[in-house]
Amino acid sequence: MARSSPTPPHRTPIRYVPVTLRGEEIGYLWAPATEESGGSAHYERRLGAAGDSFDAAVIWATRMGEESKAGRSPMEALHRWVGTPEDPLAGGIAEDAADRFATSYEALTEMANPGLADPREIMEWPASPPMDAPSRDSASLEYPFTTEEAVCYLPVVREASGDIVIGYLWAAVSDDAAGYYSTSEAGEAGPAAYLMWKSRLRQARCDGYSPMCALRYWIGMPEDPAAGKIPADAVERRASGLAELERLAGMR
Repeated sequence: MARSSPTPPHRTPIRYVPVTLRGEEIGYLWAPATEESGGSAHYERRLGAAGDSFDAAVIWATRMGEESKAGRSPMEALHRWVGTPEDPLAGGIAEDAADRFATSYEALTEMANPGLADPREIMEWPASPPMDAPSRDSASLEYPFTTEEAVCYLPVVREASGDIVIGYLWAAVSDDAAGYYSTSEAGEAGPAAYLMWKSRLRQARCDGYSPMCALRYWIGMPEDPAAGKIPADAVERRASGLAELERLAGMR
């Protein structure tokens, strides 16, 4: 009998609060609406905001990772930051901020950044993007997901999964492509990690990072409950192409 799987976060109702910087909403801290949904709290950037920055996303990701390690539920983590002093980069959440409701993560994404929610993600949640995925009008905001060139890659691990490699973050050596592949050992952690790394790569692209800089930026950063981490001592390796990396990840 087929094993039932939990409802993917992108189909689960969420609650969120606005993060402001100097009076402007620069993003949203969000969490699953019910404790049964599990998961953790996350930060969604508002890319059109004047005060938006990649640094803000890193700060909030680090904070939520620490909250999760402390054993707090997603909603507890979210509410702990309401009314705290505004950070000059990450902003803050007003003391009188009330919870807002969205039917799904994609609904929040569409509200924060109209036109960036991918309809394919609403219908399906792949462990890795299809190699023949068509380009979109918002392609300038994302690295291409495929390349014919050699790629460099780094392992992504997750403590909750026993530090096994749950995926590989990769970047093309000589063109503008970058992406993330889940490994066959990632299991149920794979889809959530894929979604988080895709969001991080989008952030890096919007902030002008080259693919190789984006690849190396996250080395040694604190672990995110969904995305995992790239260990500080991770060794950057090179593959002749994506086909070789797919075989390594167990996709072929």
